[in-house]
Amino acid sequence: MIKTPCNNICELDKEKDLCKGCFRTSEEITKWIFFEDHEREEIINSLEKRKKEYLKAND
Repeated sequence: MIKTPCNNICELDKEKDLCKGCFRTSEEITKWIFFEDHEREEIINSLEKRKKEYLKAND
């Protein structure tokens, strides 16, 4: 099982529906334990891009 990207900075930007800590959506967080490893890997691979886009938009 792929480990969660949660880093215990759990603050949801409700407008963007993204956690400001791990940059997953609320749905991804809620359903994490039900995803297959390949789905988790896809999410994890998208997080750095989401983080950069989020930080750039909120700079």
